[in-house]
Amino acid sequence: MQSKQPIIQMNDFVKLKITFAVALLATAYTLNPLILKFSAFTISIFEIEITPEHAYFLFMAALGLSVYAFSIQLLSKKKYPSIDRMGNTLYSVAIITPALYIVLFLMVTLLTIILNNIPNATPESLNAFLSVSSSMVAVVFGFNAYKMSKRVSEFEKMKQEKVDEMNELANLSELRNNGLYDLAIIAAFKSIEKTLRTFIPETHQVPKNIDSLLEYAHEKRVLSNSLLNKIDKIRSLRNKVIHSDLHATKMDAEEAKDILQSLVKITEYGDFDSFSWVENNRDTILGALNRPISPEHEDIKHNLLSAWTKRDGAVGAELSVFFEVMIENNFELLLSMFEKDMQQYGYFIDNVRYLFFTDFAGEGYEILRDKRTRFLQIISPYLSECSNEVRRNMAIDFKRKIESVVIHEIV
Repeated sequence: MQSKQPIIQMNDFVKLKITFAVALLATAYTLNPLILKFSAFTISIFEIEITPEHAYFLFMAALGLSVYAFSIQLLSKKKYPSIDRMGNTLYSVAIITPALYIVLFLMVTLLTIILNNIPNATPESLNAFLSVSSSMVAVVFGFNAYKMSKRVSEFEKMKQEKVDEMNELANLSELRNNGLYDLAIIAAFKSIEKTLRTFIPETHQVPKNIDSLLEYAHEKRVLSNSLLNKIDKIRSLRNKVIHSDLHATKMDAEEAKDILQSLVKITEYGDFDSFSWVENNRDTILGALNRPISPEHEDIKHNLLSAWTKRDGAVGAELSVFFEVMIENNFELLLSMFEKDMQQYGYFIDNVRYLFFTDFAGEGYEILRDKRTRFLQIISPYLSECSNEVRRNMAIDFKRKIESVVIHEIV
């Protein structure tokens, strides 16, 4: 069987970066005569004269070496991380250099004018102050150049992981289409394990064996109950395919591909669907919300806030059940959940009528009116006892909104 060509490791972002670097290098070369005309705009740091030509040569050298490092990658489809990091670092240094020189020149010029008007200031003290200030600015720019190169490397790594995932999904489709269902199951489970290990941070806490890895991913809410069960099913099938005469079917191969696609989607968004977690643990959460604040509430607050942040209309209505229980049984917990994200609390306040005082279920005006009364009876004592200024102001805003809200009956 002739296999398809794998997707080339050099992604479009790297190609664009090489093209732009070469174009920038050519443009900078044509500016050389113009740079020479500004040789008088020098900077003195620790009695060392730095001219525009020095900045220009540093820019050209760093950019040229970065192009050379990127060009090495073209010799092979394999990526060399150390060379890639070197190219990104040099490229960042080149991009930062012109801005750094301009900022230093303007800063030194301005400070010189200011310090010259200070009485009793000696030239030595002025030079020392200017040198130290310039050095601090240079360090800040250098640190930003390092962060920039690190972000570029992380972005390229992420893009490469997506390319690998595309290759693996394409390989699964090819195996399935050619009737190699057993190999499709084996390859799918291998890709599932690889995707999990790539997505979960590589720390000493991450287990080495697959059983513990799946359990760990479930505990960290990367895998939902249903997805974990599906992966367990594929793992069991893979073991039987390897160690017995059992053979997978086309439906099994298709399901394995769907599971991998679901996992890829989760890793792409970088978070397990918080609303699904809330729904899967509905009874447990409602029970916990009736108890005093404790460490068990941290996961609940995180997922409720995340679900609220990513909500649509239907999700917002579903979450109102949890918010209502929090208000009536643990109002402090509700405020602590929103305390670090006041923007989302503002959205919550704006939606009070929709969440609590719109008669979607046909409860009747009296029931919603009684609910408002209960809310106010809870908030008033809280305000008299609360010593936390931030939460007190949050409670005041909530109280004002409830007092002014108009109950909406759907006819």
